[in-house]
Amino acid sequence: MASAPSLLSLPQWPDFAGIARASLTSLSRFQSPVQWLLAEPLDDQEARVLLCSGDGPLSDGIMLPRPAGKPQRLNGGTLTTLPLTTRQNAAGPEGYLGIWRPESMLETGSELALLEAKAGLFSALLQELHRTSALLAELEQARVDADTDPLTGLLNRRGWNAQLAREEARCQRYGHTCTLIVVDLDALKQVNDGHGHCAGDRLIRLTGRLLAETVRQPDVVARIGGDEFAVLLVNTDSLHARGFEKRLGEALQHSGVRASTGKASWLPGESLQDTLCRADKAMYANKPVRQSTIQ
Repeated sequence: MASAPSLLSLPQWPDFAGIARASLTSLSRFQSPVQWLLAEPLDDQEARVLLCSGDGPLSDGIMLPRPAGKPQRLNGGTLTTLPLTTRQNAAGPEGYLGIWRPESMLETGSELALLEAKAGLFSALLQELHRTSALLAELEQARVDADTDPLTGLLNRRGWNAQLAREEARCQRYGHTCTLIVVDLDALKQVNDGHGHCAGDRLIRLTGRLLAETVRQPDVVARIGGDEFAVLLVNTDSLHARGFEKRLGEALQHSGVRASTGKASWLPGESLQDTLCRADKAMYANKPVRQSTIQ
């Protein structure tokens, strides 16, 4: 079975792809009918040409026998390659830079020197892209962590506010509506006092999971306080939000979670932060009713 390509995917790195293609094109024009190519290993048997320039039988996407450390005969000519290894302790080459010439052309020392120089340049460039990729991944993870509640994995207040700002702009631009629902646990303090904070944490995680499982794909769930959650129902008015309220109430009751909810739908000209305040007031207005029924 072929393994996943180890060379950086060219579509993800347009700068490298552009530099590589321009370099190969200039080399091929300078040494016509020689072809220059950049290939990636697929497994122990084959490699795939990513970029190829020049007049000859090779082209982008063609499969090659796995390049060897010495010139090999291929399609009526000779293929000479050098490995591109851009990371320390790599299991093998991440790519190959190669030059193909017809059998009628003799190999020259200047060609090999140019191949070696270009392979070094490409390796260095790919190595820098690896470092950039790792840095960007770390920055993205830091951004995600900054917006995420570590206990539930949901958005935190910071991430929630960012989502509200985006949704508010969308509603104002396209005239869509949305509904916000606030969910507040009724007995978290009693659970913490009677059974310990680990039990309270389990209750918070359970509630977060139930909310995440009840919403639709485009909806947003966040933990915006110690015992308070919020839900953004996209493209949903107050009437259609009742279906979500019913599903959520059934899920909470089935799991033994006591919580109060309140909802408010966005009004044109209103900020979603104001909508959230209305939903929060509705939730607190429902608390005495719910607590009286529990008692």
